[in-house]
Amino acid sequence: MVLIRNKPLPTDILSDSQADLFNNNNAIDDSFGDDHYSASDLTADNGKHRVITTPAQTIHPLTPLDCRFYSMQDHVTIGALQYTRKVVDQVPTPLTCLQSSSIGITLIAGASTNILDFTGVPFSYGIVNVLCNVPGTPRLSSFAFGWDGSQGIASNTINTPVAAAVVEFSGAILRVRNNIATTLTRLSWTLRFDRIFNPL
Repeated sequence: MVLIRNKPLPTDILSDSQADLFNNNNAIDDSFGDDHYSASDLTADNGKHRVITTPAQTIHPLTPLDCRFYSMQDHVTIGALQYTRKVVDQVPTPLTCLQSSSIGITLIAGASTNILDFTGVPFSYGIVNVLCNVPGTPRLSSFAFGWDGSQGIASNTINTPVAAAVVEFSGAILRVRNNIATTLTRLSWTLRFDRIFNPL
């Protein structure tokens, strides 16, 4: 249902405008109800967001007058990320993360699993957190990574007590490798981009 602008007009007969008024009232409810509880919802949730959908942009928006929240895909292998861009720093800042599958990964000694192929990705850096079990004992490791458009580096920032899972680059591919002689179970990772940009 589409809202018909400029209806009714002062010269319209009310009985003739009934269909337009009916259509416009319903269109408001339908439109507002997209991502929101509808305007006709009489519960305490009236007007609140259910979800937020941000259509993908083809370029990062220009310097805003206020804070913006939008979706952008910088590279096909990364996929769409949610961004903010504030008037203070004027820098597109990624807000969402990349995650491993919801099913835990098992890695035998020396085995690895790929996180992301950075081929073609512009300059970027961020953090990868890895959680796994060595049998029955959880191990958390955190790695900072950087990619300059052609090569990458990953550096351990936190591990307890030994980095059972190591994050490293193999060419352009960022991966997690089992660093110990025991099978790792229930492994999962989260990659957070702090910056994705093209330097001058």
